[in-house]
Amino acid sequence: MRRHVSWILGGAFLVIAFVVGLAWRNSRMSHVSPAPAAVLPPTPLVEAGAEHNFVGSEACASCHAEITEEHAGSLHANSLHDVKGGRFNAPFKTAQVLADPTLGVLYSYGVENGKPVLYHYRDGDGAKIKVEPKYVVGSGQLGYTFLIEQDGQFLESRTSYYRAPNKWTWTPGQQRSAPGQNPVGDLMDPERAKQCFLCHSTMVAMQGDRVVPEKSIFQVGCERCHGPGREHVDARRAGLPDKSLFSHRQAAADTVVRLCGECHRSPRSEDEADLARDPDLPRFAASALTLSKCYQNSAGRLSCVTCHNPHQRVSKNTSSYIRVCQSCHTGSSAANPTCPIDPTGNCVSCHMPSRAVNLPSTVKFHSHWIK
Repeated sequence: MRRHVSWILGGAFLVIAFVVGLAWRNSRMSHVSPAPAAVLPPTPLVEAGAEHNFVGSEACASCHAEITEEHAGSLHANSLHDVKGGRFNAPFKTAQVLADPTLGVLYSYGVENGKPVLYHYRDGDGAKIKVEPKYVVGSGQLGYTFLIEQDGQFLESRTSYYRAPNKWTWTPGQQRSAPGQNPVGDLMDPERAKQCFLCHSTMVAMQGDRVVPEKSIFQVGCERCHGPGREHVDARRAGLPDKSLFSHRQAAADTVVRLCGECHRSPRSEDEADLARDPDLPRFAASALTLSKCYQNSAGRLSCVTCHNPHQRVSKNTSSYIRVCQSCHTGSSAANPTCPIDPTGNCVSCHMPSRAVNLPSTVKFHSHWIK
């Protein structure tokens, strides 16, 4: 799903506030120094026909069975699918109709011959456009956005399904319409399509500037973070030592944040003006974390994996996160103060509150800007 920020500056005061806020946040971001590029695995883009260096997560299971099983139930491992097989038909079995008066188009949904279908009816002449989505983006924890493939290009569906309200509504970034635009969805240029698949796949095969999904490895698997596994698997099967994979167990915090931030929004992957307009950065976890005093004063100890196990489904157990906070905030020194309000209370609800984002109001993200 593509983020869309809608904003209006209503006067000189807001202009000044924006400029001051931008300068302030930029100065905060200057505390974050980039890690050497060599410590990160290579971007998993390969020319179609040269995918042999990637073996898939199944190959890891023979030695890493427990981790592989845990990961299979994670959101990472369910981030991108082909819609075939009927698994994603349920959201399409609805009588819901969305109307766009600007375009004069009605949107509805159905299932034909076991396949999900998006219908677009034009008010003026009753013309109907019927399309079958090809891929579904998202783990389903919040919802799904669908990709339509036409003539080797991809369109992001105009509407998306959200689980919490159990309804369809406009895809982020496509809430507003303009006469003449494609009612089916937003045409993705090659670069945007590539980035979309990259953040929801282990490896993306390319033919020129075009994504080749049928030769790519969908889902965020082992090799997305640890690098291509062919050399490692061959060596271990031969009983030989190997250090070709990237291990992040002892990695510096900045390295981990950079890696996660490739898809979970790092300061280096986002327009700074957009960052300055998004209070508490709820959708920019990596950016927000690097602005936190906890991160800046941790001497490289605090990173995404301090609280989150990337091999598991994200925990909703607040007490586990509180224990992490209290492991540092012991009150043993001025650098490790306890909370003056409630030192044994819920750190997360006060210091990392959940914020509504530019999605249905029921969808919220915790701010990772720890305050």
